[in-house]
Amino acid sequence: LCLPKAAPGSRELPYDITCLYESNPVSGRVELSIVAGDEGIPPALYRFTLAATNPPQPVLLGNAGTWEFNSYTLISQRNILDYSTAVPGFEINIQMTSAR
Repeated sequence: LCLPKAAPGSRELPYDITCLYESNPVSGRVELSIVAGDEGIPPALYRFTLAATNPPQPVLLGNAGTWEFNSYTLISQRNILDYSTAVPGFEINIQMTSAR
């Protein structure tokens, strides 16, 4: 389930967005897409949260990968709209029991 929620004090994403989630079990990569509806997504700073579950096994830093963020004018054709951003992944040692 892919339901982005605005972070506290942040601007809401438009009501007509669609959130798509695709996992590749072979590579372990996940692609999450927030797709604009008919109204588009106005230019602004958006901060959002997503519910997630840690993997059942630890993830070592060498296997943490990179989070890549891209924006497109048309996602089906991958037409680049803006600069991309890459953020290093992180190590997961034990299952997180709760977060705030």
